[in-house]
Amino acid sequence: MKVIRVVSAIIAFSIMIYSIRTDNYQILYFTQLFIGTILLIYSISEFQHKRKARAVLLLFLAGLTLLMGTLSLSS
Repeated sequence: MKVIRVVSAIIAFSIMIYSIRTDNYQILYFTQLFIGTILLIYSISEFQHKRKARAVLLLFLAGLTLLMGTLSLSS
């Protein structure tokens, strides 16, 4: 679980740096998808540590971020 979190963070950071350096802002939607994945993984981790309030909030934010990233890809 920790490996997936770190890999997603590295990919999201790399995409952000690439899009800023090349002025290609259409690729930032993928960054939203990876940030949503990171939030989802944190939510699962919080559920495992019995911190339900924080886990529900992170799950809501992950769903919202993934929804925004998915909808922005389709347009």
